[in-house]
Amino acid sequence: MKSRPILVYITFLMIFQLVLPNRITSAVAASIPAILYVAPAGDCAGFTPCYSHPQAAVDAAQTGSVIRIATGNYTIPVGMSQVLLITKSLILQGGFRTTDWYDPQPFTFPTVFDAQHLGRTILIDGNPGQPIEVTLDGIQIKNGQSSQGAGVSGAGVQLSMQRCVISNNQASGSGGGIYLSNSSSLILISSRVISNTAAETGGGITLNSANGNSSMTRSWIFGNSASVEGGGISVTGGHLKVEISLLADNAVTQTGATGTGLAANSAQITLDHVTLARNTGGTGEGVSLNGDSTLMATNILAAGQASAFSITAPSSGTVDGVLWGGGSTWANGTNTTGSGSVTVQHAYTGDPLFIGLDPVNLNTYFHIAETSPARDRSILTTSDYRDIDNESVSVYETVADLGADEFRRYGSTIHVHVEPGGDIEVGTPDGTPENHRGAFFWNGTQWVTNDTWAHTLFTDMQNQDRLMNYTMVADLTGSAEVGKYHVSHSTYTYLSPANEGSSYRITAAQYRITNTDTQEIILLNSRGNGYGKASFDIYIQYIPNSTIAFRSGSVWFNYAESPDQASQHALNDETGRAGILTTCDNQVIDRSRYWMDIDGGSDMGGITYFFHTSNLPTRTTVLGTCFPDEFRVKYMSTTGNLEEFRLRPVVYSETLLLPIYLPLVVR
Repeated sequence: MKSRPILVYITFLMIFQLVLPNRITSAVAASIPAILYVAPAGDCAGFTPCYSHPQAAVDAAQTGSVIRIATGNYTIPVGMSQVLLITKSLILQGGFRTTDWYDPQPFTFPTVFDAQHLGRTILIDGNPGQPIEVTLDGIQIKNGQSSQGAGVSGAGVQLSMQRCVISNNQASGSGGGIYLSNSSSLILISSRVISNTAAETGGGITLNSANGNSSMTRSWIFGNSASVEGGGISVTGGHLKVEISLLADNAVTQTGATGTGLAANSAQITLDHVTLARNTGGTGEGVSLNGDSTLMATNILAAGQASAFSITAPSSGTVDGVLWGGGSTWANGTNTTGSGSVTVQHAYTGDPLFIGLDPVNLNTYFHIAETSPARDRSILTTSDYRDIDNESVSVYETVADLGADEFRRYGSTIHVHVEPGGDIEVGTPDGTPENHRGAFFWNGTQWVTNDTWAHTLFTDMQNQDRLMNYTMVADLTGSAEVGKYHVSHSTYTYLSPANEGSSYRITAAQYRITNTDTQEIILLNSRGNGYGKASFDIYIQYIPNSTIAFRSGSVWFNYAESPDQASQHALNDETGRAGILTTCDNQVIDRSRYWMDIDGGSDMGGITYFFHTSNLPTRTTVLGTCFPDEFRVKYMSTTGNLEEFRLRPVVYSETLLLPIYLPLVVR
């Protein structure tokens, strides 16, 4: 009788070395827009993909992508007739530094598209049948020269512009600053349209055959000129709402030209909390309506024009809540004129008492004094109303002022602002974050979070930029002394479980940060993901034997032990688990930021530990999906300056250990 063979499998390990950058892949959800970066000379400080000019990034970008552009001056590329041509839906953001791609400050660190009067600045060639959507945020557009739309010319586009400056553009036709046509619309927020000229209509802005609703909010349209009509704005068709904005010092140059501030032809115009002042030239109307136009104006300050409103039949209008300028300087020649019907109620007359007329200082430019007759006469004040400087109605008052400016009793435009941050869930994940601002704080004995805490800073209320910015004093890759901090770098190796019984042997960078004045210990262990991408596991001790950790995909742990002891827990060990961080996707406003504040945080004179998270693909065993991709220590120096230093994770090698099975025959 023959014995039957029995197969017995003996496991061996087969070792593969994975240090092949050209084979590394990445996985980003298709529904999340890609982020591209632009910096002069193509140096984005390690952020990719990186380009040296916005046009190269636009050409490479997929529809819906976000393009972040560092401070610098970008001119017309060789062979082009404009600084930038856009033919797809995109979001362009300016005001970044290469040391900070998360928090733009466009007025402090301007991103400038300068056509140098050699061509147009921006051309948007969209689709009138299905308009594309383009956002320009924090970009200065200047010195364009073209037949129309010397600053921005767009067709078939829904254009949004926020915190932009459009200046010194010259059109030989219409729309010196902006020209939109063919089913286009404009949303303009907290922007400045200044000193643009057009030989025909719309020195600042022309909306020609506009489609749907356009709006302008908390914006300055001043110092623009046109020859024929609409020194500031010319609108044909559609609906335009201008609210909480200044329309001043615009001009038309031809005799008989109309609409020195705004000219409307067969359009619906809504004005609310607008200061209409000292627009001159032609027949001298601040606002003129022709064709079958309609006007609804509320909470207006109108001063210093030959006529504030001119309405020609069959156009009609209503004005409810208005201060007509008075006195020898600010009286209008007439308040209303024309053959069209107009109804006026809640009207007052008097010298508006402007405190400043120099446009260099927008904090006083056409702002009113305390005793101005425009004070406290708004016909309706909503609880969320903020004026052109982003200032709310005083707590001592319940009614807003007429015009764009709310009198500022204490003369300050400083605002306490809340930094964006990610979601934090406490305890067992249930999809309901306890904190939406990515903020922890040290309460004297432990790190905590709640539904109200946020990292705060001071900003200029008007332009929304920081009052103080951080200086990157060190971008570290090795050991160093940074102020009172000592940073030591070492290399360590660990094993990480992977799929189907395999594992990785990973060699990576480890950083230890200590403070000469305290018992702080910060341990940063670089971790690999099996694709050659690195992230941090973070362990922080502020008092002895009390460690908070963010590891294994930004799961949050509390340990009653040192960082070195805490780092010995297995990757899948959930002992001490306290919560999880869940924000790490690409966003237009980057919320993948987490703040750990001591003594109020760095902007308030304390200390902040900051890290940013990314959603990385992984072949290793993890507990979460958000991985810290950098770590910063932020503080106020002894000289009162804000400083920071940064560390980024590094993986030197990943070795895949695969199990193989060999049969052993037993007879």
